[in-house]
Amino acid sequence: MDYQLFRAERPTKLVAKYAFETADPELDWLTRHVFVAGTRQPTGVRLVVSRVG
Repeated sequence: MDYQLFRAERPTKLVAKYAFETADPELDWLTRHVFVAGTRQPTGVRLVVSRVG
């Protein structure tokens, strides 16, 4: 599968909600065809979003 990774500079509320509610830094399903990896930083949560398809 082809996929692209990009920094979520202005994450949606759903993405932000997911990032703050999960402590799992691994890649997980968020919605259909979208993966989000969130890592907690001293300044907040850094998100990496992968959209498949």
